[in-house]
Amino acid sequence: MTLAELDLRPDQVRSLYLIHLQQMYSAAEQLLYGIPTIAIAVAEPDMKQLLLEEATITPDHLELLQRTFAELGEVPLGPVCMPVKALIDLSSDLILQHPFGPGRDLLLMAAAVEMKHLNVAKFMMAATFARSLGFTAQNRDFSRNIRKESMIERKINFFLQNFEIDVGRRDKGTAVTDDTAVLTSPPVMP
Repeated sequence: MTLAELDLRPDQVRSLYLIHLQQMYSAAEQLLYGIPTIAIAVAEPDMKQLLLEEATITPDHLELLQRTFAELGEVPLGPVCMPVKALIDLSSDLILQHPFGPGRDLLLMAAAVEMKHLNVAKFMMAATFARSLGFTAQNRDFSRNIRKESMIERKINFFLQNFEIDVGRRDKGTAVTDDTAVLTSPPVMP
């Protein structure tokens, strides 16, 4: 689909691109502290390591976005990215309200995977805007980050799909308690 088919002028698309970049910047700033907070709260060592790996690329995202704003002669100031804020708030509530262990780990990883889905979508949209506006280098940089984000998202998804909580059996009328939950770690991702 072309800009003409969308009935949008290039200046209108550029304005939408800037709004989108401001949202990406806000999301990256929030994730800079949100992901490490989740990682610290996770009990399972492999999950913790995976989240800490994710946290190391967030500064690169901020640097890429700062460079993009500089190339455009714009500043990254804009409204807070509310979807990321909501996921970080949810994570904070989970940390405060649920006991340390496998159940909380699963809930926190679910929030983290939602953040990754959002990041992948944001990079895809930024690449689309950049390509539409003829910003070849920006399109290349965003496309490269899509691959990085997708790889980490795949690792988190693999982990979640293979993660199990063995809550024991209800033999002879005994109730399952939080103490009976046992974490079964997934196999290593190929």
